[in-house]
Amino acid sequence: MGYSKRIGAVLEEAELYPLCVAALDGVVRADLVGLVVLDRASGAYVVRAEKGSVGAVGQTIRPGEGPAGRAIEGRTMVRVAPYERDAFPTAVRDRNAADAYGEAVGIPLLREETVIGSLTVARVDPAAAFNDLELEALAVLADEIALAVANALLHGEVAEFAIHDALTGLHNRRYFDTALHQLFATRLRLPAEHRPAVAAVLFDLDQFGEVNLRHGHQVGDEVLRVFGAILRRRLRDSDLVARYGGEEFVAILSGATREDAYRVADEIRRQLADAPLAGIDGRPLRVTVSAGCAGAEESDGTGAALVRLADLALLMAKRSGRNAVVAA
Repeated sequence: MGYSKRIGAVLEEAELYPLCVAALDGVVRADLVGLVVLDRASGAYVVRAEKGSVGAVGQTIRPGEGPAGRAIEGRTMVRVAPYERDAFPTAVRDRNAADAYGEAVGIPLLREETVIGSLTVARVDPAAAFNDLELEALAVLADEIALAVANALLHGEVAEFAIHDALTGLHNRRYFDTALHQLFATRLRLPAEHRPAVAAVLFDLDQFGEVNLRHGHQVGDEVLRVFGAILRRRLRDSDLVARYGGEEFVAILSGATREDAYRVADEIRRQLADAPLAGIDGRPLRVTVSAGCAGAEESDGTGAALVRLADLALLMAKRSGRNAVVAA
């Protein structure tokens, strides 16, 4: 099949998925084609590309629903004839162009014993059932698509790990340094009077080394995960948030002054102090954090200088007795 090389050469998911549907439709004519792929973060099976429906992409298909879900659940090819609207998966029931199909086929995408998705093909004409040769071609192409999808998912995971901290899910130091440089390079091209406010907060978990010594690294890792989750919930998508190193975290708050940063940091400090953590013995464990805040107007205009100023404020917070926030 001429499509296999094209599919196998594509590693970007956004480019691959429509290509898979086009390849399938080019080998076996169909009125409805759908590609469902496992979302590893949520464990859900999500429509990633389609032909013959409107708005199905992004919808979740539950195992057991429709040919796609039945193929996922049974791990084998499924044929449904006739395939009518009341048998469509709930999430796409009102999104297919046709009310009924003469036949639909669901094929699982299997890779190393894992069902990473499924394919659906259907024809409206009841007299145009899929013949044995077409079913064989679909099975072969499903294997090729499964390999291509698995490679794209792996590529995506590697790219994700390159810019994210695996433990907390926040951006890592490497990504932060690059993004901060780009942010301030753009900012400094603007006239001074048009530069938006921006502030930095540098957090450091108090006496975190003792937590690891007394309770072990598993408890320490859980503390880091909990604090990372607090940062994700409290801060905005427009903010640049990263694990800076070890028990240090940093946030660049867009459109925020030093005073704004102080209020946000103090709220985060209180949330961690109240977080329901447990030590190795199961008893409640109270962990605190100190923070230093700075605004771009107080620095010399570079991102590095802003972070240094926040670091100085953090040192003052530590020296004041910890579990404190200081604005430089």
